[in-house]
Amino acid sequence: MQALGIAAAGVQCVIAELQQENNDFIALSQPWKRAAGAYAQSLETAGTLVVSVEDEDGKLNLSSAGDELLNRLLMMLNYANRGQFIDSLRDWQDADTVLRPSGAEELYYQACEPPRHCKDAPLDSVEELALIRGNDGQNMPGAILNTVTVYSGGKININTASTDVLAALLEGNHPLAQAVIAARSGPDGIDGTADDTPFKKEDMLKSLAGGELFGRIASQITVRSSFFKVRSVGNTGGAAKTVEAMLEKIGSVIHIRYWREL
Repeated sequence: MQALGIAAAGVQCVIAELQQENNDFIALSQPWKRAAGAYAQSLETAGTLVVSVEDEDGKLNLSSAGDELLNRLLMMLNYANRGQFIDSLRDWQDADTVLRPSGAEELYYQACEPPRHCKDAPLDSVEELALIRGNDGQNMPGAILNTVTVYSGGKININTASTDVLAALLEGNHPLAQAVIAARSGPDGIDGTADDTPFKKEDMLKSLAGGELFGRIASQITVRSSFFKVRSVGNTGGAAKTVEAMLEKIGSVIHIRYWREL
């Protein structure tokens, strides 16, 4: 119970920082990213705390991203069965029974062991991908799980997206994605440090990407974020407890979309 209390307090530290964040942009150098640091140090001999916070709006949303963008991300991640992944995902999400060329509908899932229904609805978590054809009963590669989400506003935050997500967004231009990260990282070239120079407005990307490319992707990018995934691990007396929470920020109000004690 003490370990759980420490872990839960770590989440509350993140909530407190997000409540106070009033910039018009979200970036990795802001206090929410390292919110629990002072609290963790104050534990001294009472226990230890490790907290990580991920901006879900820096990831590709599996419900709203188009097939072309998703395919480019899978290419960046060297995922081999891209066609099957996308077709099976869409068949799992859509309400119809029309089978995509490499997809799967109810008949396929009823023949699985154990049998299950094709959901015909959006995913509730990225872990649900393991139920879909091509990933059946297996753990998805971490590279995919770390770059996709089902909790976001749909646009990609260019201040927090990874190189692979940015490269997919920038139509496969990996050097340009690296240039974006270099631009936002400031003089030391390290994301999430005090000298970062994040994009404060979306159109600041135009000078790097060029007008033509920027025009094609402008509707898909943002510098704001609303969803944050927190993983907080408390440890005391040899006992450990993990809390994972999904937070949604609406103005200064933080809503807990889910809370899992692991």
